[in-house]
Amino acid sequence: MHNELEILNKKEAEVMDIVFHLKGRMEEMLNAIEIRGLSNEYKEIHKEYSDLATNNLEALKRALFIQWYSVMEPECFIGIGNLDTQLAESNFIVLENYISNNLIDPEFDKMITYYYAITDWYFQKYKSCTKLQNYLEKKLDISLEEIKFPIMVGRGQMGHFWNIVSSK
Repeated sequence: MHNELEILNKKEAEVMDIVFHLKGRMEEMLNAIEIRGLSNEYKEIHKEYSDLATNNLEALKRALFIQWYSVMEPECFIGIGNLDTQLAESNFIVLENYISNNLIDPEFDKMITYYYAITDWYFQKYKSCTKLQNYLEKKLDISLEEIKFPIMVGRGQMGHFWNIVSSK
């Protein structure tokens, strides 16, 4: 399974490299993403991470990050467009199972806390995931400034994002 993550990371790095080098107005960058099929590539990357997520916490971290980030940032800047909503919901059910079995590591706990603290509205779509909602409600008093990570290498756009956030 480690090899599958390395392959996905390579695919993701290739897409990110193209997207991050696009220039022009937002509309022009979005058009370039569409012409090259990059958002479809990201949709496939998300699906592949999601397929691994049930038995791989790192894959779940990346899948959930991609779906969260897709509603946080414009597609023209990140290359992530509309994702499969059923797959996104399935990932939250997988997350609930990890929570129920106490399998969330400290890193993922901080990530989820951060996502929820700045976009609680995103998580409201998943109110049916009551264990997740209860877990998140306990996290409201955490300072976002305390959420920092060591440099993340080879962890896709998730690692890129956290490297920026942790450097501030």
